[in-house]
Amino acid sequence: PRMQRVFDTIKSGRFSCGDDVAHTQFCGLIDTMCNIKAAGTWDGDRYLLINDFPSYVEAQDRVDRTYADQAKWASLSIQ
Repeated sequence: PRMQRVFDTIKSGRFSCGDDVAHTQFCGLIDTMCNIKAAGTWDGDRYLLINDFPSYVEAQDRVDRTYADQAKWASLSIQ
C-alpha cells in the first residue's frame, strides 16, 4: 500500500512540476517497475527495488530515530 501511494503521488504530477516530458518519463519508469512478468530484467524491475522498499523504509525509520538522539548520533558518526 505505501509503495502504491508513492507511485500514485508521482503519477499525479506532483514531482514533475508541470514538465510533461518529465511526467511521461516518471510514469514510464513506474510502469516498467510494475511489470511483474519481467521482474529482474531490463523490461521490469531490474534490481527488484519494489521488493526491497519495505526494508528501505524500516532502515530510514531507524536512522531517523537515531538522529533524534543527538548524543548517540554524534557518537556513531565519529566511530
